[in-house]
Amino acid sequence: MSKETPLTIELQHLDGYAFKVKFADAAGSELLVDESPPLGEGKGPSPSQLLLTAVANCLSASLLYCLYKARHEPKDMRTRASAEFVRNESGRLRIGHI
Repeated sequence: MSKETPLTIELQHLDGYAFKVKFADAAGSELLVDESPPLGEGKGPSPSQLLLTAVANCLSASLLYCLYKARHEPKDMRTRASAEFVRNESGRLRIGHI
């Protein structure tokens, strides 16, 4: 992916808080995203889980890049990440820490 190429996704509302996500640069790739109960039905990963996944994957890929550049071959790399929810000034839940 280059800087000149925009990153594009498309969300299609299905019902409740469920959306189907289409990734423009990955032909045939779709993902069902839904909020956890009581808001949604938990039919797929929540947007918060996807954000946590994206951050963990980005940091893991950066580490791999550095390891490969230093000519180290990781044998069994695993990444575990967790997020902490906090309430903002308005009382709304937000991801406070990853």
